[in-house]
Amino acid sequence: MKHLHPTLMLASAVTAFAVVCAAGQPAAAQSHISADVQFEVLTRGPVHEAFAGAVSFEPQPSVVIGKAPPYPIQETTPDYWPAGENVVWIPGYSAWDDDQEDYIWISGVWRDVPPGRQWISGYWANTSAGHQWTNGYWADVETTDFVYLPQPPQVIDEQPRMVAPSPDYIWSPGSWVWRYNRYAWRPGNWVRMQPNWDWVPAHYMWTPRGYVFVEGYWDYSVDRRGVLFAPVRFNSLAYIRPGFSYSPVTIINVDVFSDHLFMRPRYSHYYFGDYYEDRYRTVGFLPAYSYHQSRRGYDPIYAHARWRHRHDPGWERQFEVSFSYRRDNPAARPPRTLSAQIHLTSSSGYSNQKGLVVARSLEEASRSQGGPIRLQRVDPQVRKVQATRSQDVRQYQAQRRALETAAQAPEASASPSVTRTTAAMPASPIAGKRGTVGRTISPPDSPTDIRRAVPPGQPATRQPTKAAPSEI
Repeated sequence: MKHLHPTLMLASAVTAFAVVCAAGQPAAAQSHISADVQFEVLTRGPVHEAFAGAVSFEPQPSVVIGKAPPYPIQETTPDYWPAGENVVWIPGYSAWDDDQEDYIWISGVWRDVPPGRQWISGYWANTSAGHQWTNGYWADVETTDFVYLPQPPQVIDEQPRMVAPSPDYIWSPGSWVWRYNRYAWRPGNWVRMQPNWDWVPAHYMWTPRGYVFVEGYWDYSVDRRGVLFAPVRFNSLAYIRPGFSYSPVTIINVDVFSDHLFMRPRYSHYYFGDYYEDRYRTVGFLPAYSYHQSRRGYDPIYAHARWRHRHDPGWERQFEVSFSYRRDNPAARPPRTLSAQIHLTSSSGYSNQKGLVVARSLEEASRSQGGPIRLQRVDPQVRKVQATRSQDVRQYQAQRRALETAAQAPEASASPSVTRTTAAMPASPIAGKRGTVGRTISPPDSPTDIRRAVPPGQPATRQPTKAAPSEI
């Protein structure tokens, strides 16, 4: 069998599944494409929040956009999907792109559902000032009544009360919890990290109706979560053309994108790719290490990477040095589009640029035998089931929007006269069972306060810290 250079493999896969736009840009879509529908595959942009969600300790309403979002693109499931008993297709959504002053499409994802969680889809809603996105999140699967609370107080800059039992532990920050009609502070604790799992600490999510508390949970490590597809920029005809549908065939290499990851708290999204210019920092883009160190939030992906390199004392410094180098040297940044990446990999210096190759074709990935994700061809019955589930997700999304935009949010106050509000919601169409789901290992137990879980023979030495009030 003749072996192709990786560049040719990528280009041939794109050609096999794509149309070429009038502007000469390669695209990644298949069924029901019209020649006048133009689009461009991007190798940077927001990360689908069902794949990786940002954790902010200071949640706030998201930015209001003056232009209305387009009607959602009809997606068809890709030809390959990850093996597993609880892998589902979660459809994409529109996101605002500041550079183009227009919307781009965040492609759907194949997602191995975190054990014991259900997906609460985000949505766009009209406001008196414009259009606003409310973020999705992974809730406990047993949640049926959603609780909406007043704005929580500012988080306490809490230092660990004791040293870590071993390098295997990381600090999980404390959080405010609603008790007896008011907020009380729950101290942080040490969490023993696991090779195949990311710890997501307790946090709040803003909604038009109030703030929702999400208890801490374990998620799969980013390389085991599923398949993340590249975002796409469509022209306006894609949203109005009858019968138009799109099936992504360009995937994002998570081993590479983690090196080019940013947080944007006001948008409550991860962003990947080239956002290194100083102007992006002025509009709220923060590199992963900077966001994590700022104590404004928690980055589960960066925390896991730092733990994985816990025996390398220079790793964090090298991470910062690499970022600074890319900021100052545009040639060291990853391409912004698939066409630019293909041009890069066709150049003579390709062998020295592998760390910049963010995307590859789904067809190529299906032939790869390495890594924790193994792809298999989707059979017709699976495609039918996933299509039905996608429709259910859209309906659930509409139900949530109607529920949360019809009620007034509680005032931001800690007064005992302010009470929480509750609302019943049906179970999400995307939910994961507790315990092992098609895995050889089960998720770790929920962490406990280290004051009650000090390993035998290891003293828990206290460190000075300011007292934290139990209530406000």
